[in-house]
Amino acid sequence: MPNREDVAAGAYHTLFLRKDGTVWAWGQNTKGQLGKGTVSTTSTIPLQITGLPPIKAIAAGGSHSLALDGDGHLWVWGDNANGQLGMGSMGATPVTSPVSVDLPGNPTLVTVAAGFMHSMALDTAGAELVPGRAVGRVRLLPHDAVTP
Repeated sequence: MPNREDVAAGAYHTLFLRKDGTVWAWGQNTKGQLGKGTVSTTSTIPLQITGLPPIKAIAAGGSHSLALDGDGHLWVWGDNANGQLGMGSMGATPVTSPVSVDLPGNPTLVTVAAGFMHSMALDTAGAELVPGRAVGRVRLLPHDAVTP
Protein backbone atom coordinates (compact mmCIF):
# COMPACT_ATOMS: atom_id res chain seq x y z
CA MET A 1 0.00 0.00 0.00
CA PRO A 2 1.29 3.46 -0.79
CA ASN A 3 1.96 6.19 1.77
CA ARG A 4 2.63 3.82 4.65
CA GLU A 5 3.04 5.39 8.08
CA ASP A 6 2.84 2.28 10.29
CA VAL A 7 1.81 -1.37 10.30
CA ALA A 8 0.64 -3.59 13.19
CA ALA A 9 0.29 -7.36 13.11
CA GLY A 10 -2.17 -9.15 15.38
CA ALA A 11 -2.47 -12.89 15.75
CA TYR A 12 -5.06 -13.13 12.97
CA HIS A 13 -5.20 -9.72 11.27
CA THR A 14 -3.07 -6.80 10.14
CA LEU A 15 -3.61 -3.04 10.43
CA PHE A 16 -2.03 -0.48 8.14
CA LEU A 17 -1.85 3.26 8.90
CA ARG A 18 -1.43 5.57 5.92
CA LYS A 19 0.22 9.00 6.15
CA ASP A 20 -3.22 10.61 5.62
CA GLY A 21 -4.40 9.12 8.96
CA THR A 22 -6.65 6.43 7.48
CA VAL A 23 -6.52 2.88 8.83
CA TRP A 24 -6.84 -0.22 6.66
CA ALA A 25 -7.24 -3.84 7.80
CA TRP A 26 -7.19 -7.35 6.41
CA GLY A 27 -7.07 -10.91 7.71
CA GLN A 28 -9.49 -12.83 9.90
CA ASN A 29 -12.63 -11.05 11.15
CA THR A 30 -14.26 -13.61 13.46
CA LYS A 31 -14.21 -11.13 16.37
CA GLY A 32 -14.85 -7.93 14.39
CA GLN A 33 -11.16 -7.00 14.48
CA LEU A 34 -11.34 -5.53 10.95
CA GLY A 35 -13.76 -2.84 12.20
CA LYS A 36 -16.24 -3.31 9.36
CA GLY A 37 -19.41 -3.43 11.53
CA THR A 38 -19.85 -7.18 11.15
CA VAL A 39 -18.31 -10.48 12.10
CA SER A 40 -17.44 -12.16 8.83
CA THR A 41 -14.93 -14.30 7.09
CA THR A 42 -11.38 -13.49 6.15
CA SER A 43 -10.52 -10.57 3.89
CA THR A 44 -7.43 -11.02 1.75
CA ILE A 45 -7.50 -7.43 0.54
CA PRO A 46 -7.04 -4.28 2.67
CA LEU A 47 -10.33 -2.63 3.66
CA GLN A 48 -10.50 0.96 4.90
CA ILE A 49 -11.96 1.30 8.39
CA THR A 50 -14.55 4.06 8.37
CA GLY A 51 -15.81 6.13 11.30
CA LEU A 52 -12.38 7.12 12.61
CA PRO A 53 -10.91 10.61 12.85
CA PRO A 54 -7.34 11.00 11.53
CA ILE A 55 -5.22 8.43 13.39
CA LYS A 56 -1.59 8.75 14.49
CA ALA A 57 -0.89 5.31 16.03
CA ILE A 58 -2.26 1.76 15.76
CA ALA A 59 -1.91 -1.55 17.58
CA ALA A 60 -3.22 -5.03 16.87
CA GLY A 61 -3.79 -7.69 19.54
CA GLY A 62 -4.88 -11.30 19.29
CA SER A 63 -8.31 -10.41 17.88
CA HIS A 64 -8.68 -6.74 18.83
CA SER A 65 -7.51 -3.42 17.43
CA LEU A 66 -6.56 -0.04 18.89
CA ALA A 67 -6.08 3.36 17.32
CA LEU A 68 -4.95 6.66 18.77
CA ASP A 69 -6.22 9.87 17.20
CA GLY A 70 -4.40 13.19 16.92
CA ASP A 71 -6.00 14.49 20.12
CA GLY A 72 -4.76 11.53 22.16
CA HIS A 73 -8.12 9.72 22.33
CA LEU A 74 -8.35 5.93 22.20
CA TRP A 75 -10.49 4.07 19.62
CA VAL A 76 -11.08 0.32 19.95
CA TRP A 77 -12.83 -2.58 18.21
CA GLY A 78 -12.78 -6.38 18.08
CA ASP A 79 -12.69 -9.01 20.84
CA ASN A 80 -13.47 -7.78 24.37
CA ALA A 81 -13.89 -11.13 26.13
CA ASN A 82 -11.19 -10.22 28.66
CA GLY A 83 -11.88 -6.48 28.88
CA GLN A 84 -8.92 -5.75 26.62
CA LEU A 85 -10.73 -2.86 24.92
CA GLY A 86 -10.70 -0.85 28.17
CA MET A 87 -14.42 -0.10 28.00
CA GLY A 88 -15.12 -0.92 31.66
CA SER A 89 -16.74 -4.27 30.90
CA MET A 90 -16.02 -7.54 29.18
CA GLY A 91 -18.25 -9.76 27.15
CA ALA A 92 -18.57 -12.41 24.49
CA THR A 93 -20.13 -10.01 21.97
CA PRO A 94 -17.40 -8.39 19.88
CA VAL A 95 -17.28 -4.66 19.17
CA THR A 96 -17.43 -4.71 15.36
CA SER A 97 -16.98 -0.97 14.63
CA PRO A 98 -14.54 1.54 16.14
CA VAL A 99 -15.74 3.25 19.33
CA SER A 100 -14.06 5.99 21.34
CA VAL A 101 -13.25 5.01 24.93
CA ASP A 102 -13.80 7.45 27.79
CA LEU A 103 -10.93 6.67 30.15
CA PRO A 104 -11.02 7.60 33.86
CA GLY A 105 -9.47 11.03 34.38
CA ASN A 106 -9.61 11.73 30.62
CA PRO A 107 -5.85 11.26 30.03
CA THR A 108 -4.19 12.35 26.81
CA LEU A 109 -2.53 9.25 25.38
CA VAL A 110 0.74 9.28 23.45
CA THR A 111 1.10 5.65 22.34
CA VAL A 112 -0.73 2.32 22.33
CA ALA A 113 0.28 -1.34 22.21
CA ALA A 114 -1.56 -4.65 22.29
CA GLY A 115 -0.85 -8.17 23.50
CA PHE A 116 -2.85 -11.29 22.79
CA MET A 117 -5.55 -10.58 25.42
CA HIS A 118 -4.56 -7.19 26.84
CA SER A 119 -3.82 -3.65 25.72
CA MET A 120 -1.50 -0.93 26.91
CA ALA A 121 -1.33 2.84 26.55
CA LEU A 122 0.94 5.55 27.89
CA ASP A 123 -0.34 9.02 28.72
CA THR A 124 1.46 12.36 28.69
CA ALA A 125 2.30 11.99 32.40
CA GLY A 126 3.99 8.63 31.75
CA ALA A 127 1.25 6.58 33.40
CA GLU A 128 0.75 3.07 32.05
CA LEU A 129 -2.86 2.05 31.41
CA VAL A 130 -3.37 -1.71 31.03
CA PRO A 131 -6.82 -3.27 30.57
CA GLY A 132 -7.43 -6.94 29.82
CA ARG A 133 -6.03 -10.28 30.85
CA ALA A 134 -2.57 -9.29 31.91
CA VAL A 135 -1.82 -11.75 34.70
CA GLY A 136 1.85 -12.63 34.54
CA ARG A 137 2.34 -10.46 31.46
CA VAL A 138 2.43 -6.93 32.85
CA ARG A 139 4.23 -5.97 36.03
CA LEU A 140 1.63 -3.38 37.11
CA LEU A 141 -1.39 -5.62 37.50
CA PRO A 142 -1.74 -8.50 39.95
CA HIS A 143 -5.12 -9.38 38.39
CA ASP A 144 -7.23 -8.93 35.27
CA ALA A 145 -8.74 -5.47 34.76
CA VAL A 146 -11.49 -4.16 32.51
CA THR A 147 -10.52 -0.50 32.86
CA PRO A 148 -7.03 0.95 33.03
